[in-house]
Amino acid sequence: MLDTRRQAQQKAQDFAQVPRVGKGGAYIRPSELNPSSRGANWINIQQAQEKANRSQQIGRRNENDKNFYMDHTDGHGPDAGHQLHHERGHFHAVNVKGEERIFPYGPPAQPYSKGGGTNKGGSGGAGPSGDTMNYFGHQLRSTGLKSSYGPKASGFSPTVAGDSKDIGGVALRTTGILKQLTLNPVESWLDHHILAFKIAVSDVSHFGNITGVGDGINSVYRIIEEVTYGVLVEDALPFVSLHFNNDGVMYPVMHPYYRQTLTGRIIGFLDYWMKCFVNGGFFNEDFLLSWDGTNDKDLLQSQVVDLKTLLEADINYESLRELLDPNGIESHSMKSSRYNQKTMTAFRIIGKLVSVGQVNAVLYPETDFDVEFDYELMPDYESEVQDYIRKHGVPPEDISKKLAIYKKMTEYIRNIMPRIPIFSQYFNLFKIVIFACYYSKTLQAEGKILDYTVMPQKLPFPKQLPPIPIRYYRAIDINLTVGDIAIFGAKK
Repeated sequence: MLDTRRQAQQKAQDFAQVPRVGKGGAYIRPSELNPSSRGANWINIQQAQEKANRSQQIGRRNENDKNFYMDHTDGHGPDAGHQLHHERGHFHAVNVKGEERIFPYGPPAQPYSKGGGTNKGGSGGAGPSGDTMNYFGHQLRSTGLKSSYGPKASGFSPTVAGDSKDIGGVALRTTGILKQLTLNPVESWLDHHILAFKIAVSDVSHFGNITGVGDGINSVYRIIEEVTYGVLVEDALPFVSLHFNNDGVMYPVMHPYYRQTLTGRIIGFLDYWMKCFVNGGFFNEDFLLSWDGTNDKDLLQSQVVDLKTLLEADINYESLRELLDPNGIESHSMKSSRYNQKTMTAFRIIGKLVSVGQVNAVLYPETDFDVEFDYELMPDYESEVQDYIRKHGVPPEDISKKLAIYKKMTEYIRNIMPRIPIFSQYFNLFKIVIFACYYSKTLQAEGKILDYTVMPQKLPFPKQLPPIPIRYYRAIDINLTVGDIAIFGAKK
């Protein structure tokens, strides 16, 4: 008779001998489990831990040695090989000698993703399967985004502080119909529209190169068709929020349908590059699409484009850490905290439609975007801040300084990021995404259907993306005498 999960966990703990958390041990979080091993058990374990107000974890590792134990909650799909323990949940345990044992438990289980762990999206069919939708639903719950995403294609909705989390990504605040079209009786006789976006011709000519779907006009058609299908059939607006696991590897929370589309790539890469822009360096699209998950420091370093170097000649830019550190604000980990940091911050880009001009069948969309941020205090630091406020009547000075700097970074994202060529292409494509969300709903309200076909060629967004490059600020004290300065400044 097989062990229960608790029995298997105890055996794994006894074998691995990992120290307790706070004594050299650290939790292995559920997000670290390969997506190809996640299923109903993975979801149920987290929900039970959350209900019991316990830390969400599926194992523990020694921060100072190689021993660990980890739950592979739902076994593995067939691509992992046909071993008996792959059919059910099991613990992997490694001791300090490097010896490994496996402790299976419970009834047979099946991960939602039955394939291997490639860096490509799902496959097959225009719409997502029930399994992938279940997994997406769990992602929304586990990242606190369920209420802000909403069940219908009505747009991203802000939530009350503390009730849930707002996205740290790219979305639309809300959407609706284009009233000037529905109020114009002439429109009921039109069978086509001509769309005129404020995009330079030179930029449009590059769209085909970066999207891989032919010329720039085909890219525009494809985005409108994809969004129309997503809004009217899948009842889902484009939305993405990238999160990271303990190794810093990013994974997307995105509706499964958009994971296969050019639209998904546009918003996904914009979110990733926004996070890169905040931190000082980025990887180009080709590298992101080909990255195999290898977390090799030398390889990653060789591919980083340093924003400071790229922009220094023309634009005054500083990364978030460069802005924080010279102001005497601690921006690194807080080791004394059980959360390893004092605060959490998320930036987001929210697209919006400003207006739509019209001359007969020609529409002139004007789109824009806002940049927002969240600033969340970790519970133990929040307690310190509340004590400070009770004593002094005002928050600590460093909080006010941080908020001012984060506000400055939103202005950088808003005004500088779209001027960088590789990013500007995607901001221009995002304009089409924004308009398409309103346009598709307007056609539906008027009883019209866009003449479209679901694109047979899928453009999957990566399942994982490399850790964000971070530019640090380092102050170096240099002792100079008057003589040194005179020699240094002398001309030959």
